[in-house]
Amino acid sequence: DVGILNITNFKTPDPADFFFGKHRYGADILDLYGRLIEKMDGNVAQQRFGGDAGKRDTQSMPRKVLLVDLFSGPVALDAKGEASISVKLPDFNGTLRLMAVVSSADSYGSTQAETVVAAPLVAELNMPRFIAPGDKATIALDLTNLSGAPQDVKVALSATGPVRITGEASSVRLNDKQRQILRFQAEALDAYGLAPIKLTVTAGTLSLVREAALQVQPITPLTRESRRIRIEPGATQVIDKALLDAYWAGSATLNLTVSNTPPIDIREQVKGLLMYPYGCLEQTTSSAYPLVFIDDEAAKRWGLTPVPREERAKRLESAFARLAGMQQARGGYGLWAASNPYEGWLSAYVTGFLQDARDAGFAVPETQLAKSLEGLTEQFQRSPGQQTSPPKEPRRNPNGQLADYRDAELLRIAHQRFAEAAHAGYILAREQKAPLATLRTLHDQYRANALSPLPLVHLSLALKAMGDEARARQALDDAMVRGYGYQVDDGYWGQWLGDYGSRIRDRALAYALLLRHKVQHERRENLLFDLADDFGKRNYYSTQERLALFMAVQSATGGAGKDDSWKTTLAVGAKADAWTGTGTGQQGFDVAQLKSGLTLKNDGATPLYLDATAQGYPLKPLPPSSERISVERAMFTTTGKPVTARQFTTGEMFIVRLRVKAAQAIKDGLVVDRIPAGFEIENLNLSQGPQAGEFTVDGVNVAQANANERIVHTEYRDDRFVAAAQLGQPLEMFYLVRVVTPGRYVVPATFAEDMYRAEIRGVGKPEGEIVVVDKK
Repeated sequence: DVGILNITNFKTPDPADFFFGKHRYGADILDLYGRLIEKMDGNVAQQRFGGDAGKRDTQSMPRKVLLVDLFSGPVALDAKGEASISVKLPDFNGTLRLMAVVSSADSYGSTQAETVVAAPLVAELNMPRFIAPGDKATIALDLTNLSGAPQDVKVALSATGPVRITGEASSVRLNDKQRQILRFQAEALDAYGLAPIKLTVTAGTLSLVREAALQVQPITPLTRESRRIRIEPGATQVIDKALLDAYWAGSATLNLTVSNTPPIDIREQVKGLLMYPYGCLEQTTSSAYPLVFIDDEAAKRWGLTPVPREERAKRLESAFARLAGMQQARGGYGLWAASNPYEGWLSAYVTGFLQDARDAGFAVPETQLAKSLEGLTEQFQRSPGQQTSPPKEPRRNPNGQLADYRDAELLRIAHQRFAEAAHAGYILAREQKAPLATLRTLHDQYRANALSPLPLVHLSLALKAMGDEARARQALDDAMVRGYGYQVDDGYWGQWLGDYGSRIRDRALAYALLLRHKVQHERRENLLFDLADDFGKRNYYSTQERLALFMAVQSATGGAGKDDSWKTTLAVGAKADAWTGTGTGQQGFDVAQLKSGLTLKNDGATPLYLDATAQGYPLKPLPPSSERISVERAMFTTTGKPVTARQFTTGEMFIVRLRVKAAQAIKDGLVVDRIPAGFEIENLNLSQGPQAGEFTVDGVNVAQANANERIVHTEYRDDRFVAAAQLGQPLEMFYLVRVVTPGRYVVPATFAEDMYRAEIRGVGKPEGEIVVVDKK
């Protein structure tokens, strides 16, 4: 497709240039530091820890355009030096370039030719890339008669799913070479979903069918509300029929979780992981991790749709490939690419994921895993020299809070470095490759640096695997009484310790590891009870928390005994059935089932705990919130003048400025600005037209602002602009939008959050509808 070639500036392969053209040498850097200096005594020259965020390229909107990119492979020529090649073209109208490279034993050459492909009757749909609830978007149908004679053309355009289409007359007369544009209107009927669209065009004996898809995207993040209820023996609990009234029906789900102990809703945690729309190193790993464990039996247990093992293997293979792209030359991993700084905790995390996938029988790239282990070994051997000594008795105020933020940073750094080392030691010990001397040094000199049970559990398991039972027991005893953080939690901000964790993540993962390795301790089950208590206080979770919760409950349920059995009677409408099980049981229900009436009776002899979680996209936009993170959006012309109008014309381009401020430093911030469906974002990294450096807003150069080192990563999606950034003091970021599709559109609010303290978030002020009209 010449259109693709023009965007990428692709040239036809030229053997003469390959052999005789002038080409500069490539440049690379190799760090020999670890081989030149004794590993135990060396210190790194740069602090290697930071945030996480990013994107998932595979979660873009459905492809609207048929792309042609065909390759014949080697073709033998006949005695005349000719060959006939058949290629199967899709339903395509446009210009194609045929490129050929030919060679014999002593000669070679290349050539190209372009050809126009056009059907007798050309029908092209021009749609927005997505629509949102409340939008009324215009779909343009471009009809061209190339048949050589006048034609009476009949048109039928329809949609199924969450979209309704209304439009113009269904019959037009076109003379030869005549072109006419028909307009239809698309309206979203629900908050989320993919609407298949079918176009049928007939003219005499000519007939063609076009199929497309229009994505309906919500204007708000997914929200959830949980209610926890204790049901006494013989008692019946009636589920509130109004639980899902606040959500769009197509997205609304109710999950009931039943257990003898305070339950944790694992079904939604797993679904949240598998559907997570962003994916850097950590999020790619966490999103793929459940595929290792959820076979048909586990899927049935958690009320999930089973995924065939072949499909799981295919998805895991894709995750391995994505992670390989982030692996550095020495085996460690960067956050989004190998060129990013080394990630200590996450490198061990990814290696553990590869180990688990291998142990579950999936085909893990051997070279990638071996390289990961080599990198971890080198870093682990250095780790004693990287540990720090934080203040033993820092000053505190009467509420138990640290009086000096510098003490908090010293304590946090000491914890993070210890946590990274302990995690690496545990992963290496699984392979019997953790140096025992290094483990003992960490235990004897630095275990007091841990501000959470998890690093001590990692260290204990590593020591046990390498044969030091005494130190392993001591580290485990410490873990079971170790709290979380360096001060009393204020319940508002939480504490960020730099290792992607939280109170929930660390307790859940510690519990899962102890069960996995069959380690007994009299306080072990306290972790699960404390975890259930923490779970009941939260509505939002990070990917680390979701995975840790899944692994904890998966481990606990896998070892459920007879005393964990329960029995109930579940009535849906007039139909009542026995619902029994052991450990934790889960079922999901839609709006219709809830409205028909749901009741649950405890038929057992002990109390039951019920968690009823309602989830969906809310009918009403989220109320503005700026106490912890404030986000402001403003729009300007390309000359830097403020835009206050609510009507726009197709073809116009504007600059959007986001101004974000947090009341406290946030290392792992994520800013998401969903755009109106009639707009499209200009990716200036790909643009061959205007460049960011050409624009200035309020005296601020757009390119310079976007180059701020606090902006770690940006993403230009079909429906949103995404930025990962370090939040705190006011931060400005810019992107360009172009007006493309006529209609009336809702303007979603800007949203920001701390990805690893998911309760910390901010929502921008709502804006009124906008109208887009065609250029006259």
